[in-house]
Amino acid sequence: MVSDRAEKCPKCGYPVRLSMEQQEETEKKETIKNVQPRQKNSKKGILIAAVVVVVIGCGIFAILNGQQQDKRSEITEQFANNVQKYEKLNNFHEGLAAVQHNGLWGYIDKEGNEVIPCQYESAEDFNNSRAIVSKGGLYGCIDTKGNEVVPFEYGWIHHYTDYFTVNKDYKNIHGCGYLDNEGKEIAPCIYSAISSFSDGLSRVRKDDLYGFIDKQGKEVIPCKYEYAEVFSDGLALIEREGLYGFIDKQGNEVIPCKFTYAHSFSEGLAAVQIADADGISKVGYIDSKGNETIHCIYNVADGMHPFSKGIAVVMDEQGFLGGVDARGKEILPFVYGDIQVFDNVIVTREATSQSYRLLDKTGNEISTSVYDAIYPSDSGLIIVVKDGKSGFINQEGKEVIPLTFDAYFDEYSDAGWVAGCNPFVEGVSIVRLNGKYGAIDEQGNEIVPYIYDEIWDFSEGFAVAKIGDKWGYIDTKGNGTFSQVEITAAKQNAVTANVETKNINSQEEETEEVSEQPKEIIITMNAHSDASGAMSNLSGSYGVYQRQYNILRTNPISVPEGKVWIFKQFVNNSTVRIFKSKSFITALDDGYIPEISERHLLDNMNESFTFIGGASIQGYIEISPYPNGGDIAVEFHFIERNIGE
Repeated sequence: MVSDRAEKCPKCGYPVRLSMEQQEETEKKETIKNVQPRQKNSKKGILIAAVVVVVIGCGIFAILNGQQQDKRSEITEQFANNVQKYEKLNNFHEGLAAVQHNGLWGYIDKEGNEVIPCQYESAEDFNNSRAIVSKGGLYGCIDTKGNEVVPFEYGWIHHYTDYFTVNKDYKNIHGCGYLDNEGKEIAPCIYSAISSFSDGLSRVRKDDLYGFIDKQGKEVIPCKYEYAEVFSDGLALIEREGLYGFIDKQGNEVIPCKFTYAHSFSEGLAAVQIADADGISKVGYIDSKGNETIHCIYNVADGMHPFSKGIAVVMDEQGFLGGVDARGKEILPFVYGDIQVFDNVIVTREATSQSYRLLDKTGNEISTSVYDAIYPSDSGLIIVVKDGKSGFINQEGKEVIPLTFDAYFDEYSDAGWVAGCNPFVEGVSIVRLNGKYGAIDEQGNEIVPYIYDEIWDFSEGFAVAKIGDKWGYIDTKGNGTFSQVEITAAKQNAVTANVETKNINSQEEETEEVSEQPKEIIITMNAHSDASGAMSNLSGSYGVYQRQYNILRTNPISVPEGKVWIFKQFVNNSTVRIFKSKSFITALDDGYIPEISERHLLDNMNESFTFIGGASIQGYIEISPYPNGGDIAVEFHFIERNIGE
């Protein structure tokens, strides 16, 4: 039953009151005019009649509204024709999408009508009826009707739910400030840095010192700290005289500055470092009263992890990761090289392995299956990668969408592997198969064919897609704004790519059958490290030397001409921890470690990196000597083949 006090039906939004008028400046707020009954005794009858009308109206409105929503989320011929002239497209947000024509940006609606002309140098998505746009190299903000809300006076603008943070570099004013949602200045642009509001306060910096302002722009905590973090759980991390502590929202130092380093509070605990009697910092966790609930006994070599989802990830003295609860009780044993905690599951990799496993929140194994990478998502389905393919499992570890989609190795990825599956958004996952993109539903059914060169995640029923150099839209039924000629060519290209992939795989299999037994190259690195990282007893199959206190490198190694070295495996028999940064790098004359983009990282040992004949390379490992040092004994195994085999 609909309440006689309701303004709208809670299910379909059908108006219940007899009259209303819309507020001029917003489409979200309504002013209700109550219609008073003429006769007191007729109130009950009128109410019953009104409810009957509303219930019937709700059904009609819901049907019509559903049909309208379905229609507006489907690509029509008119829509497809209207968007042909645009060079670039963005996803829809709040019923509008940014589009580019002749180098300038504007906005279209879901019929493809250009409702805000293409006149801006850049245009961002709408968020809470506001969009940031630029003209003449300066940024401003407009509403959904194209009205200017914030003038074009700012070097940058960030929009939040009901306010803006801005940077002004205009008319001799230089600095950061804060505006309300209507563009009115609340805090003047006098700060060198400003953060979003957290717990009602915004962190600001002035004269290289940090303080806080409130939503009236008043500086409630003076800028006097060497450093400060935003408020979290009612407390803010501060730095004073090189030590860290915490203040409350009144600026009182409730936890003294005595820590050598600290993180903000998360779930009631903050990670802190404190030096022991020997001056060595150890990691632990404190509560909001400053009590040490998880003792400061853990290794700092892996940094500090925020307390998250009821678990703190910490490192022991041997360099292994484990997990403890809020009281310091061990949940995960100290045997891991990587731990990632999510809402309902934990992803782990043992230090002696390159494979990932899925655990529940108590640390028990959900499945015996192992993967090269595991990526949980908000949809509940978990993306996994194995043997160069990706797919989905559920939270019980059961494979629900087979591992048939692409996966590729990326040295910048934490796990090394990038899956060819996106998390589900609006019930759809963008996937890649044989180098082409398509889309599937949550049952794994193909809803968009694998013919596109690029597809973005769906938003409001549409997704931006690309064929060659042409951008367009697709819907969840596979319809698109591309011409039949473009679709036919894309399908043919997808077939060709699929055949080429199969031929390559077939040739590789035939080559493996007829090739001679390949030669194995083993590059060894051995040394002993004391607790400070100083190394002795250095030896190796190609010679080694200490680059700096905890880094060991081989002498330059030349790959023979006409040969190719293919990485096979990494063997670690060390008694000290070997960090992720084990790699082979292009040898440099000056001996400096190159940027990571120049490295061939071997963080995931399932990937076959290759070095072509004539290359000069060096092995590189980084160790953690704490607490007592130990022996280093590692091997890099390569397969040597003739080029072309």
